[in-house]
Amino acid sequence: MKRITAKNYAQLLYVMVQGKSQTEIKTEIKKFLQLLIKKRDFSSRERIIDEFNKHWQEQTGEFEASVTAAKPLEAVEKKNLVEILAQRLGKKILIKEQIDHRLIGGFKIKIEDILIDGSIKGRLNRLKSKIVNGS
Repeated sequence: MKRITAKNYAQLLYVMVQGKSQTEIKTEIKKFLQLLIKKRDFSSRERIIDEFNKHWQEQTGEFEASVTAAKPLEAVEKKNLVEILAQRLGKKILIKEQIDHRLIGGFKIKIEDILIDGSIKGRLNRLKSKIVNGS
């Protein structure tokens, strides 16, 4: 019997919840989780979630930007960041903010496989590399 891939499960879940109310979505997710348990694929849930997010983004044109900063971004900073990223990438951007107190300042942005390191530590590492390499 052919194994169901995480991508297949993600597409199924998308169809199950598309256009549903919050209450209906909760019911559909419960059914979906029961299916995973029945098929003994519950351990694949993290990969399925990743694939679901990718599929959702492809279908809606909305892309999540994970922004990690030393302190919460101001509303104006978020707005400007969304506008700049949307303009440069040609995609609708949703910000998922994370706080990392280990950062001295600046921020890191991750969208899909793209990482933009605007942290002070990242800048210092790039400067060190230029000095060491003489460029």
